[in-house]
Amino acid sequence: CGGVVRKLRAEMAAHAEGEREGQPPNFPVIVAEPMAYAGVQALAAALPAWRWLHQLSFWKSKIGDDGLMVLAELLQKDTRLRTLELLNASVGVRGCGYLGRVLTQNDTLTNLILDHNPLGDEGVVLLGDGLKWNSSVAFLSLQYCGVGAVGGEAIGKFIIRSSSVRELYLKGNAIGPQGVIAMAQALAKNMVLQKLDLSDNTFGIDLEALEALRDGIESNESLTWVDLHLNSMVPAGTAMLLEVLKGKPNLLEFRLYERASESVFKEVLDQLTLNVKAAKKKAKKGKGRKGKKG
Repeated sequence: CGGVVRKLRAEMAAHAEGEREGQPPNFPVIVAEPMAYAGVQALAAALPAWRWLHQLSFWKSKIGDDGLMVLAELLQKDTRLRTLELLNASVGVRGCGYLGRVLTQNDTLTNLILDHNPLGDEGVVLLGDGLKWNSSVAFLSLQYCGVGAVGGEAIGKFIIRSSSVRELYLKGNAIGPQGVIAMAQALAKNMVLQKLDLSDNTFGIDLEALEALRDGIESNESLTWVDLHLNSMVPAGTAMLLEVLKGKPNLLEFRLYERASESVFKEVLDQLTLNVKAAKKKAKKGKGRKGKKG
């Protein structure tokens, strides 16, 4: 912690003395070492003086739930932070409770990354219960967080159906068929989600889940990017999803498991190429109309 705080103070002094004049400050605060509770407290106490605070990242710092409690208190008071990143920081259920509660009040945080933390279903339920009241978080990553079917249902109910999240990354969990069905049903009622990553989530051999996902994507008008990689799929399911892609010109990225047949891969790539061309043509026409009005 000492090194991070010293660097922070040195940057503040340099700006105060005019050494950085004309240079816009770009100093995300990154902690890439284990940090005890006292260290998190010291850092949180120093941050209010850093007037350009926009990103706070902890990489393998093991701050745990107690450390996140300190950060939640900071978020409650500080409206400058845009990105909070906690990678492999030993955050669990209790930490999700702190974060969920503060997200009902904070309306400035836009990016929340919690990858490689043992949140589990219970943690995701608490986090989602807060996010449903939040209007600012647009980017949410919960990769490799031990999320199962119950967590998937909570993601569908609270995050997809009720939050303002536009990009949702869930790779490496075990959401499974039941969780995916709940999420797919919520997709039909969502109007803001643009990117969805469900890769490596153990649902591809369940035809009912794939049918629900097909229906959800088909009913959704905002999705432009879907990743279903690392989910082994029954051929009938792959064929269904390919048909959806053909009818959704707004889908510009669509990824299936690499072990799908070569012909399926070619069809997916060909359709994406057509979708991208159509999107570019549409954008060009839109610019032309604006130019005529001007």
